[in-house]
Amino acid sequence: FLFPSVRWFFRRRVERVVERLNARLDRPIEPFKLMARPDMIVRLTHDPKVAEAIVAEAEATGTP
Repeated sequence: FLFPSVRWFFRRRVERVVERLNARLDRPIEPFKLMARPDMIVRLTHDPKVAEAIVAEAEATGTP
């Protein structure tokens, strides 16, 4: 288990390395393929666009 700040630190370092590699590769590495499922869930739950879509769907269907 890593604290969010520690995860962010390592994630940023990995992203920089991937950027450098992608500059040299014919087929670049896709960032979403690096992301673990729990990290994707956290990002999606805090995404404002996703929250807006959830509210809109709840209002349209009458779901509380």
